[in-house]
Formats: sequence, structure tokens, C-alpha cells
Amino acid sequence: MEELKKCPFCGGEAELQYCKRTDSWYVECALSKGTCVTIPCTYPFPTKEEAIKAWNRRVKE
Repeated sequence: MEELKKCPFCGGEAELQYCKRTDSWYVECALSKGTCVTIPCTYPFPTKEEAIKAWNRRVKE
């Protein structure tokens, strides 16, 4: 499984989360509950791999 990149906004660690209610996976900044003011997270995905791929995507400048 691909490793999660750091948060593109604050540089904090990312966390893979499972939502039992919707049976889906998403990734969010571990610091979004207090330090990271942007509260970034992905949309829910049916697989871990899709959620990680979405989080790790970065726009090239």
C-alpha cells in the first residue's frame, strides 16, 4: 500500500479513516482537529487505495 504524504497545508501527518456508516475510506490531516486551520480531507472512497491515491495527488506548478 502506498504511503500517505504529509498534509499539503500544514505539513502534519495524514490519517486513513474508515466510516462504518457509509462503508467507505477517506484521508484527513491528523492535525485538523485543532492545529491545521484548513481541515483538509478527501471525499469518501470504496477502497483504501483510492482514498490514499486521492490524498497523495498534488497539482504540479
